[in-house]
Amino acid sequence: MEKYRNLLEENLKLKKENLKLKEQVKLLKQHKVGRKPYKITDREFLKIEKRIKNGDKIKDIAVEYGVSYEAIRKRYKKRQS
Repeated sequence: MEKYRNLLEENLKLKKENLKLKEQVKLLKQHKVGRKPYKITDREFLKIEKRIKNGDKIKDIAVEYGVSYEAIRKRYKKRQS
């Protein structure tokens, strides 16, 4: 019975991870996998900054906005100093 419960819990975790991956793929397709030819606006960056402080990963945010990880990281570090 314990093994069955553990397998169910593991299966649930895998399903959640799979859903996250599907969402990321969906976002990549929406943003045509390329980078935006323009920079992030100040308004967008304020939202990004709040999300980073709340614990969201910069990589996930970069994929969502279609910009590079480095662009967000550099700008975030610049504002922190």
